[in-house]
Amino acid sequence: MKAFITLLLLCLLAASCSIEKRHYNKGFYVKRQTIVNVPSNDAQSKVVSSKTLSKHKLVKNETPKAEEDALVISQKTEATNESPSTEIKPNLDTTACDKVIFRDGHKETCIVKEVTPTEIRYKKCGFEEGPLYTVKVPEVSAILYRNGTKEFYGNYVETTPYEGSEEYINGYTTWANDPREIEIFSVLSVVFATVFFIPGLSIVFGVIGLRMFNKEPGRYKGKGFAYVGIGLGAAWILLVLVMLLLI
Repeated sequence: MKAFITLLLLCLLAASCSIEKRHYNKGFYVKRQTIVNVPSNDAQSKVVSSKTLSKHKLVKNETPKAEEDALVISQKTEATNESPSTEIKPNLDTTACDKVIFRDGHKETCIVKEVTPTEIRYKKCGFEEGPLYTVKVPEVSAILYRNGTKEFYGNYVETTPYEGSEEYINGYTTWANDPREIEIFSVLSVVFATVFFIPGLSIVFGVIGLRMFNKEPGRYKGKGFAYVGIGLGAAWILLVLVMLLLI
């Protein structure tokens, strides 16, 4: 009976073992197979599946967040590398600006800030935060305000509108392209100084001519004649006095 039990145990031991061929080393080795029965638990399986699913969801949510963080860092780096722009863009709407026209024909689109009897102060159109410019009234021909008001300073005359002219502005044209009157007293000053040799009248007419230029600036031309007449008249008087002293 003991021998039978011993033989039975040996048979069971032999049945629980298997013989496999080695792949790398010659010979054989014995691998013991153990069968362990684990009771099935549906609730535990569901918990494991739920945990596994939650883990997968967490991984899926973390990947876009990492990419988003990398994108934000990249944008911040680009913004840091870019140099700040300090360019001031002017206001290109010239209809909201005034226009100052100078005697030499130059036109300045600007915002007139102040007009006094002697000076005109303005800022360039579109650069209201810029410097304040000041010009003398005798240098200006006219101011065309944005509301349609016009101010003229003696060297503009109303003419028939001629839109083909480059100097045409709202029916007005500059004195530079219009014939001006020659101031007659200035011419007479030179005549009396060079032809009639009357220095007294030469000086008187020269002074009258200068007063006419100051009274209506831009209307007349030939101001140099007045200076020449006065200078020649004074020279003649000085020459006569020297001759009288020498005699």
